[in-house]
Amino acid sequence: MIAQQYVLPTGLTLAGFSLALWQDDKPIVLCTHGWLDNANSWLPLFLALEQNSWASAYNWLALDFAGHGDSAHRSADAHYHHTDYVFDLYALIQSQQWQSVILLGHSMGGIVSSSLASVLPQTIAQLICVEAMGPLCGAEKTTVEQMQNAFSSRMS
Repeated sequence: MIAQQYVLPTGLTLAGFSLALWQDDKPIVLCTHGWLDNANSWLPLFLALEQNSWASAYNWLALDFAGHGDSAHRSADAHYHHTDYVFDLYALIQSQQWQSVILLGHSMGGIVSSSLASVLPQTIAQLICVEAMGPLCGAEKTTVEQMQNAFSSRMS
């Protein structure tokens, strides 16, 4: 495994690891982790991939979301919202000028990846979700109550 770090245009540093040396001519498989987890959850898969010759046709990258693993934390006044994680991946892909990305997301990583795929359809070649159903939502009539609960929770 090879440690990787990316400084986003926002100044935030995201970290992770790749399976092998990066080769610009290969498609990217970007692996995102679940809630309260980190990129190391992909280690068993990466170790298995080392034994498979077909895996060398791709650049494999397991990435820590902001505030997880080896990635930087946001400022003390910031929060860790779904949209922020989507934007971080968007900024990463745009700043690196990646053209063909396969998203492989587990749980929260799958939810974030599915949102990202909707805003970058020209760049996302495939979306693979493991134990992820998509962003959670509720009935329209509960929006105000949801916001009140969210603000109350944040205040406490």
